[in-house]
Amino acid sequence: MLGPLFGMVFLIYPVRAVLTSDPTPARVSLALGGAALFAGVFLWSMWTRRPLRSAESSENSRRRVTIAFLAVLAVSLSLVLGGEWLVLFFHVNIAAGMLLPTRDAYVTIAGLALVTFTLGVVSGMAWLALPTAALGLWATAFVRQLAAVAELRSAR
Repeated sequence: MLGPLFGMVFLIYPVRAVLTSDPTPARVSLALGGAALFAGVFLWSMWTRRPLRSAESSENSRRRVTIAFLAVLAVSLSLVLGGEWLVLFFHVNIAAGMLLPTRDAYVTIAGLALVTFTLGVVSGMAWLALPTAALGLWATAFVRQLAAVAELRSAR
């Protein structure tokens, strides 16, 4: 489960972009605080929630709220601090693919791709929509494969 932690290395790029742009103290605080909040919520959701653990609607609702919070935070940071923050959508798509039921994951990933594309058009980084969606779809497939292997092992 160290994968999500290693994935946080991508936060270096947007934070570095803010720090090298002759920022105000408020902008630095927003960048560091936003990055810390995003990393904390993302890591918490990935480490405390097992993929496909249950089909309980209350658990799925909490997962949806977490994904929505991460998406809103990514949009907000991208709009306020610049297009470099679109890399946060890599993490949001992975979380959606790993934590949501299959149908919800596909719908969420498609919606996030549209949001990433729209925000990317403004900042010249629309191309990020494709790799972020691909990572979300990969995460969805990966989790389903793990579940299938676990089911086969338990049937033996």
